[in-house]
Amino acid sequence: MRSVLSLPTSRSVPTMPMLYLLPLRVQTAASAAGLRTGSRCRRAAVAVTLAALLAMHGGTAAAQTSANSSTKSNSTKSATHPSAAKKTTVKKTAAQKTVVRHASPQHTAFAASAELRPMAQQLMASRSTAAYDGVLHYAHTHTGEASAAAWLAVGHAYFQDKQYTEAYNAFQLARTKTTVLNDYAEYLGAQAALQDGHAADAVTLLLNFNTRHRQSIFYANAPVKLAEAYLMLSDAPSALRTLAPYDNQWVAGQAEFLYTEARANQAAGNRAQAISLYHKLVAVQPLSVEAGGANQQLHAMGDSLSVAERKFRADALFAAKQYSDALTEYQSLEHDPAAQNAGNFAVYAA
Repeated sequence: MRSVLSLPTSRSVPTMPMLYLLPLRVQTAASAAGLRTGSRCRRAAVAVTLAALLAMHGGTAAAQTSANSSTKSNSTKSATHPSAAKKTTVKKTAAQKTVVRHASPQHTAFAASAELRPMAQQLMASRSTAAYDGVLHYAHTHTGEASAAAWLAVGHAYFQDKQYTEAYNAFQLARTKTTVLNDYAEYLGAQAALQDGHAADAVTLLLNFNTRHRQSIFYANAPVKLAEAYLMLSDAPSALRTLAPYDNQWVAGQAEFLYTEARANQAAGNRAQAISLYHKLVAVQPLSVEAGGANQQLHAMGDSLSVAERKFRADALFAAKQYSDALTEYQSLEHDPAAQNAGNFAVYAA
């Protein structure tokens, strides 16, 4: 197990391409889950942190809309029922006093993220030494949730620069300082560990992740990443055991899940099950990157997609305006002796 090293207070910025840390499917899953979290304060903290780290402003806007709606509702009640307005005012004052006297970790995280957000956004946009220095200084000079939010931003920046060891260390430092955003620190740290070739560290972070963080937006991805870590360790049986509890849940229909489960069966010697899952992946997620990988794996196993499956995927790519990929599929079908009615494919290929 690697020890967590203290990161420098400043650094030179390497000229590396920027990568989005989370794929679109994770963002979609987060939206579908409605950012299901334990309290309104936690939802706000999560939304602001997402905006700061991943440039996702939708959650913040939604939180603001909700707040505006709530304010408008209270104003309407006050205008209609003066007595109710008086009671509401008293209650708000009491609540405000309570917050001042006993600031919750969620409130602290929200305030810290709101202050840090412009600095983190500048870091993501400019990649300058000054931007790095600003966020690192913030991380070193604050404590608790404020420091954790800054370390998450720094870790994300390191990850984008493919500095995976530094990213892992930053996420681990965030993990030691937070109680509100620890699911972010653990999951993102595991991603960095996987990219750095340290699968055992990823297993440590992701084992029982969904038990600890039932409301996390990473709920769908955590078991997949854990299974990938087991596959890197040549432990296909553990990968299959990790995915099995989710076979009847909605996550089992996601492209990443299907592809990882198929790979795990392939590695475990379950050839028929692996082939079946690769075919299913192409059928239910024809536009995914994993569908192309499934086709390659089938060829490696001495199997292949049927003409109908290939035509289905080509049509799906065409309908999604992914014309280059669609053209490749249609041209492949046009020149395949096994394909029936090849003239139909020539029309598309033209």
